[in-house]
Amino acid sequence: MPSSSPISDREAAKARIRAKLTARHNQTAREYLSCLLHATNTHSEAEAILDTFERQSDTAARLNRVLDICDKGVRAGEELVDIDRIHAAALGDDVRQSGGGR
Repeated sequence: MPSSSPISDREAAKARIRAKLTARHNQTAREYLSCLLHATNTHSEAEAILDTFERQSDTAARLNRVLDICDKGVRAGEELVDIDRIHAAALGDDVRQSGGGR
């Protein structure tokens, strides 16, 4: 009779799956994307894709902050928009100054 029963094999498989899920939940978004990209690309290709994605995401976030500033000004009925605030948001300086940068 074999030393391992089907029940213990099943429990061991469940434990491995739980460990993989826990490891996945502990990964950052960049680590997770990196694992996925490395499965189908070379290391340099995967890193280039991640860098492009991060730049585009940062640009989109900055544009959204600029649009929010403009929308709030329009809703408040302001005739003059705070150009310095818009400029800082467009460059990402507003996040860096508040300590929210990466």
